[in-house]
Amino acid sequence: MNPQSWKKLRPLLLAALWAGSAGANTPPIVSTGQVQNMVLPTSKTWLVGTACDSDGSIVSSQWIQTQGPSAATLTNATSLTTTVSGLVQGAYIFQLTVTDNGGAQESARAYVRVHPVPTGRGTVSEVYKASPSPGDYGHVVYLPAGYTVGSNWPVVFFLHDTAHKGNGGPEPRASRMG
Repeated sequence: MNPQSWKKLRPLLLAALWAGSAGANTPPIVSTGQVQNMVLPTSKTWLVGTACDSDGSIVSSQWIQTQGPSAATLTNATSLTTTVSGLVQGAYIFQLTVTDNGGAQESARAYVRVHPVPTGRGTVSEVYKASPSPGDYGHVVYLPAGYTVGSNWPVVFFLHDTAHKGNGGPEPRASRMG
C-alpha cells in the first residue's frame, strides 16, 4: 500500500473503529443493601436503592414486590427510595429495576423479614450484685421477652445502692400520727 492510499483509508478505518465501540451500552449498576429484620408491631420500612451508569445516566427506576405473605403498599415506587407499609409476619422480596438512557436495564432484590411480636415476660438476671463503683451500687439487668443472651437486644439497667431493695417503685412510708 502506497502512502497516498493509506492517507485516504485512514479516516475510514478510524470511523469504523469508533462506530463499533460506541454501539455497546453498558448496563447500569444497582444495589439495594442488606437484609432488613423487623419485629411487629412495626409494619413499615424504607427501601433504599442506589444506581449508577458508567456510560450514561439513569432515566427510570421501579420497585415491585415479587414475594411475600401479603401484598404490601409501596409509596413512591418509581424513586430509588420507597416506603413499604402494611407488612405482616413473614419474608418479603422486593425488586428494584433501573433503566439507563441507552435502554439497558438491571435489577437487584431487597429482602425484608418481619418477625412476630415477642410474647411472655422478660427475664431478670444479675439481681442486686454489688459493683466496684463508688457508692457501692448494685444493679438489675432485664432481658426483654423474645431476646436471647448474646443477640442484639436492648438492656434496661436499674441502679440502686445496696441499702435499698425492691423493684424501683415508690417505697411505702411510715405514717406519722401526732
